[in-house]
Amino acid sequence: MGGDASPNPRVTVRDTTLGEAVKAAPWTDVGDVPWKGARFAEYRDSGPGAGPAGANRPHPDPERAAGQEAGDRLGGWRPTAS
Repeated sequence: MGGDASPNPRVTVRDTTLGEAVKAAPWTDVGDVPWKGARFAEYRDSGPGAGPAGANRPHPDPERAAGQEAGDRLGGWRPTAS
């Protein structure tokens, strides 16, 4: 799904339908910056591109994921799809 060359990246893809284009090892190194040094995770995703937790697909436990919902980061802003 991606990688990041900036310091201290954090991404949790959650409650998302992932298409088959998402690989079994979706996170990648960028240059000499290893993705495993970042905070990349998936939680409660579905679809053909979703996968179980493992070395290449970190999943937070439910307690940690509870504090990683969009509302926790966006405050009162509620974007809508058009």
